[in-house]
Amino acid sequence: VAVLNAIVAASGAKIVFSTSWRKRQEVDALAGYLAFRGFVGEVIGATPQLYRSADGVRYERGHEVQQWLDENPCSGYAILDDDDDVAHLRHHFVRTDYFEGGLNEADASAVLRLFGERPRR
Repeated sequence: VAVLNAIVAASGAKIVFSTSWRKRQEVDALAGYLAFRGFVGEVIGATPQLYRSADGVRYERGHEVQQWLDENPCSGYAILDDDDDVAHLRHHFVRTDYFEGGLNEADASAVLRLFGERPRR
């Protein structure tokens, strides 16, 4: 959470959940969990849950992110996750490592580069 707070402080980013947890929890509950852990940023929503297209193609998380972006244009974004099902949005993706403790300083630097920011030391 401290690393996420540093990213938000450096970039002004806001959080949109695309986590699979959003399928079991409301956005407010997820935001509350982050706040309880010390997150001080702003959560502004969650991506839609898409399953299969009309022709039976399984949607990936990247398609859900794309739909959110289509409905909520923004000047920049980064996708942070330990799973790489981001479809065509790979150039905005920073893969975290679940087994190494999740979001770390190297990930934060990668995110800030996506936003065109320099990491603060």
